[in-house]
Amino acid sequence: MSRILAPLTRLSLILVLIGLALVQIANAGIESPHGKLTLDCQLCHTTDNWLKMKTDSGFSHDAMTDYALVGRHKGVSCIECHATLVFADAKAACLDCHTDIHRGQFTDNCSQCHTPHQWADESKFRKMHESTRFPLIGVHSMLDCQSCHGNGQYVNLVTECIGCHSEQFAATTSPNHTDAGFSKNCTECHDVSATSWKGPSFSHTTAFPLTGGHALNNCQTCHTNGYANTPSACVDCHQNNYAAATNPTHESGAFPSTCENCHTINSWRPATFANHSQTAFPLTGAHVLTDCAQCHVGGQYTGTATQCVVCHQSDYDGATNPQHDATAFGTTCSQCHVTDAWRPATFANHNLTAFPLTGRHADTNCLECHVGGQYSGTPSDCWSCHQEQYNSTTNPNHTNAGYSQNCAACHSTENWTESTFDHNLTAFPLTGRHVETNCLDCHIGGQYTGTPTDCWSCHQEDYNGTTDPNHVAASYPQNCTVCHSTANWTETTFDHNLTAFPLTGTHVTTNCIECHVGGVYDGTPTDCWSCHQNDYSEQSDHVQNNFPHDCAVCHNTVDWDQATFNHSNTDSR
Repeated sequence: MSRILAPLTRLSLILVLIGLALVQIANAGIESPHGKLTLDCQLCHTTDNWLKMKTDSGFSHDAMTDYALVGRHKGVSCIECHATLVFADAKAACLDCHTDIHRGQFTDNCSQCHTPHQWADESKFRKMHESTRFPLIGVHSMLDCQSCHGNGQYVNLVTECIGCHSEQFAATTSPNHTDAGFSKNCTECHDVSATSWKGPSFSHTTAFPLTGGHALNNCQTCHTNGYANTPSACVDCHQNNYAAATNPTHESGAFPSTCENCHTINSWRPATFANHSQTAFPLTGAHVLTDCAQCHVGGQYTGTATQCVVCHQSDYDGATNPQHDATAFGTTCSQCHVTDAWRPATFANHNLTAFPLTGRHADTNCLECHVGGQYSGTPSDCWSCHQEQYNSTTNPNHTNAGYSQNCAACHSTENWTESTFDHNLTAFPLTGRHVETNCLDCHIGGQYTGTPTDCWSCHQEDYNGTTDPNHVAASYPQNCTVCHSTANWTETTFDHNLTAFPLTGTHVTTNCIECHVGGVYDGTPTDCWSCHQNDYSEQSDHVQNNFPHDCAVCHNTVDWDQATFNHSNTDSR
């Protein structure tokens, strides 16, 4: 830098003056030693002496060239940059004058880091460092650049802590980082913003936060065998406390080894068991306030029975209103009692029994059914409770009428007096005119049991009195449904296709009496010969040739005369 700042020598000045003089020569047609220069020679030269330069030249390097002289460049001798009289040959790039000590690691634009005012601006360097992969904070911001870049390497340096601090990591013995298997990411314990390497700030993992009694200053208390794979279960550290506990005794009581069920990390004592809800017997009502020893007799905490009667056997045996016993009442106290208080007791779950309570039964006093406080073997049929109502009912008289003793057939639990009877639930559903028929028309004398369901029993008189046609003379079947329906007695229909002899062809238009001779309908033969014997005998060839008596072999019901015979239907082919 001292050579750049050397003063302008006399020889240099003379050479400059000679160069300027040559400009005027060039203007006069003589080639200028300055090359192509558009400036007027008189700007620098005088007419008195060509080599004598003006002391107060009007030449401004900043205004008349593309390279302004600022900072330290202002004091540099012209010849330092203009090595020849051809001023345009002067180089403008930084590296033309300044040796690249960075060995090409950065760009050739020195102005990114350096300025003409101050070649080494350390504050600018540090500000630029903020945009790199490794901003300088804490102690790092106070280090000399050569601490990290001592070998002149500025790019592709490692940014991991261990790259620079491997020696500190290996040399640390309290605690020994290598033996403990500590992470080589120093920032997990050390703060880069701190002013000192010592005094680590290690944040314990969220899986095991150090709070309460665990907030110990001496790590070795837990990490006696190093820091890798340290167990986190309570009993691993507190096995001695567990074994020594006597009030209650943990081992004989088979307490779980999950200390957090009763203890807290704030203090080992006092201990509370506040999570009984996670056991098979959650505490509710008065059980919450009960002393543990009342249920866990002798400090026994495993295998404690959860059935009510185990603790409340004396309450069960001493109950007198009503008196409890195993045959009448169940021993599951929760059917009537709640944990809030032993009294009053309510039995609100009668629906779980064989006799759910509905309608008026729900409002009935228990003792009306459970006479004498008897709760087991109580009958569930209507008759057992309502025999008196059954016998005293006269409209209609249930006893005389032989009504069913199943009251539910007509009565409901909602209203005893408004009875209804659904005949469709019996073996004889009512349809058509039967729906409107008075009950006593069928149930003669109010007799409701054993009432026949066949037509003849009720309609024998109608059958005998019918003359068109005469049912008796014609021996019509006594099953009225063959021709009659319950919708209309007089409009009868008979579907012969429902019999064993469906009518086809001319049989459909044949008068019934022709087949049912004398009006006999029972036992009417269905074979051809019985009706068509005369037709067969009148045909001489039938008798002579001994034709079969089954007319259907040749004849059909559509046309008797159009007979056809298919010999393939015979036995001789």
